[in-house]
Amino acid sequence: MKYLFLLYADTPMPEPGTAEGGTLPEDRTEARQAMAETGVLIECADLDDALKWAARIPTARDGKVEVRPTLQMAGD
Repeated sequence: MKYLFLLYADTPMPEPGTAEGGTLPEDRTEARQAMAETGVLIECADLDDALKWAARIPTARDGKVEVRPTLQMAGD
């Protein structure tokens, strides 16, 4: 099943390269690479799997990640 992750930050995101930004860019890259390597950037096995991956997105630490299933059209 395909899922869409919607990211919501409760506070403005810190500027990259600043002390406040910390390792956020690297953490995002790491999460995305892990998803790419396991093949879940397009599909997850089920909602539990999607929620597990959503929790790895850095925004989940200080904000919110909403997980929504996508509508599958014939031929997709």
